[in-house]
Amino acid sequence: GTQVLLSEDCVPNPDEKTRNLGRFRFVGKDKPLRLYTTVSTEPPQLLQQFAHALAEFERGNRASAAQLFRDLSSRYPTDAPSQFLAMLLEKPARRQDENQQWLDAGVIPLSQK
Repeated sequence: GTQVLLSEDCVPNPDEKTRNLGRFRFVGKDKPLRLYTTVSTEPPQLLQQFAHALAEFERGNRASAAQLFRDLSSRYPTDAPSQFLAMLLEKPARRQDENQQWLDAGVIPLSQK
């Protein structure tokens, strides 16, 4: 799983040693925060495909991103970020609540502290 999380304030110049996990909205905060983790043994193909799926999600292409994350979670069952996003995007959109609005904007809403 993910061992270390870094905020965008700590990673002013992301490089190949960091993995963009997306923009997250934390409980009690209005502004989303981009999070990164350090890269250790992840295969380059996983990192490239994850970045592509995340870009689709952040562009608002939820259906495409959901499929890409499902494929990744099948191919890499121990990759926690892929598993998390596959499950999050798999949930059907219920009513148009605040969390759905954040998801539509390509932001991962966290509903618990």
